[in-house]
This record gives sequence, C-alpha cells and structure tokens, in this order.
Amino acid sequence: AGLCDAALGTDTSASVRLPAALCGVVGIKPTYDLLPRKGIFDLSQTLDHVGVITKTVADNALVLDVLTSALTPKHIKFTDKLNEGVEGMRIGVVPRFYGEYLSKEVQAAFDHSKSALTDAGAIIVEMDIPEIQDIYNNQQIVLKYEALANHKDALSLGKPYSDEVRDRLNGGADITVEQYEHAKARQSEAKAAFDLALTDVSTILTPTCGIVAPRINQRSTFVNGNEWSTFWLLTRLTAPTNFSGHPSLSIPFGHSNGLPIGMQIIGRFYDEVTLYQVAQVLECENSKFTN
Repeated sequence: AGLCDAALGTDTSASVRLPAALCGVVGIKPTYDLLPRKGIFDLSQTLDHVGVITKTVADNALVLDVLTSALTPKHIKFTDKLNEGVEGMRIGVVPRFYGEYLSKEVQAAFDHSKSALTDAGAIIVEMDIPEIQDIYNNQQIVLKYEALANHKDALSLGKPYSDEVRDRLNGGADITVEQYEHAKARQSEAKAAFDLALTDVSTILTPTCGIVAPRINQRSTFVNGNEWSTFWLLTRLTAPTNFSGHPSLSIPFGHSNGLPIGMQIIGRFYDEVTLYQVAQVLECENSKFTN
C-alpha cells in the first residue's frame, strides 16, 4: 500500500514470504535466529523466524544489514552482491513437491523465471530432495503441537479467538507427545537434506505459492480442475525451510489477472547475500513480464 518503507513479521510456515508473494513485494525469512526472536509471542518456538518485508530487493538487503550490523563482529553487508549478476551460477529446481499443485499461471511464471535466469547466464539444474515430504509432514506436527501449547492457557480462559483460529489451534490436540518428540528429532535430518542439495547449487528456485491471492473467505481452491484446501495450497511450498532453518526469500515475478505471483529462492545457512544477488536479477526481469 506504500504506507511504509519496511515491515517486520514472523514466519512460522509462510507469514513473511506469503504476504510478500500475494502482495507483490519482497519478503525474506532469514536463517533461523539470525534475527533474534526475543520479545515476540511464540506460535512455534522451533519454527518461528523474524523476517523483513520491503518493496524492493535493495531495500530488503539494506534493512537486514541494519538489523544485523551489531550482532556479529565479522558482518558481511547483504547489499554487497546486488549488482554482480548470476553468470555461471548453478541454481537448482526440484520438480517433485515444489513443481506440484501449481496453477497454470504460476507454472508459466515459474518457467519464465527459469528462462530469465538462464538468459542472465545461470545454469538451471534439476534435482531432488528425497526427504522433502517427510520434512513437510514433520514441520506440520511440530507446528500444531507447539501452537496449541503456546495458546492453551488463553484458549482455556475463553480469550476472544475467532472460531476458525480456535479450531485450527485445537487441531494440535490429536498429536501425542511421542509424535511431537519423534518429529522434532528429525529436524537435524531436514537441515542435512537441504545442506546436501545445496552442495551442488548456490540456491534453489521454487514458486513461493502455487496460487495467487484467494478471496478472503475462500476455503477451497481449484487447481487444474481439482479442488484443494486453500490453507494447504498457500503454505505447502514455504513450510519445509521453517523446519530446516534455511534462508528463503520471496520475490515478485509475474501476474495473473492483475494479482502478483512470487518466486522463492532458498539458500545456504547465513548466505542471504546470494539470495539477494539472484533476487535482484529476477526483480529486473519482472518489469518485463506479465501474465
């Protein structure tokens, strides 16, 4: 809306990257705990990330510079590689999971984003993350269990939650301690899976979300002739890196009937500078591409 230059948010499954994607702005979920969580109200302490939303890639990098400048003695400016391009950079794409349940418009934008990066000199590498569905499933278990635990007292006191939010929080009641502990114990495997995938490429490119912004009360959405839960479609592509902790950035790329589409760039731990480097190329190309 142009009401401010930058905003902070917390991202547990999507809540920095998704509003960025649906609103046509830039949102980053940095490496887990790069930005301290002190002072926020936990939804899921295992998954919550503090992130930054801005209009442009350069603004986003600059804000993250400011926020982290006093945190590390050997601070690298996140703006350092904004204009270096992607010549020779290997960028991974993962057709399984990240290429599924995409609307035709999102698929077209994703294909064009790959072409844009190829034209800029990048090398697109198809790859797989065999554990990706398990990573998503375990993230959901941890989210539901911890979200209910953090809100349980307020729920029992009858605090004014909407019926829908109350029902979503209570969805964690069916998860046992044993299921939660088993899922939580798999977090190191999730990190290792993304680490391994990122040994052969600098970043991984995916759509941020398989659909564009739904109507406010829309609870099911058709994708390529099949009906799915809107909530599930909205967050499935962003949730895995909340569990692994890897930095992930959403950059606008393309439109569908005037509604923005976002691309997600996933990177190595503490390598946000490379996310901005790739995002800058896509930002420049986005102005040339509309659906």
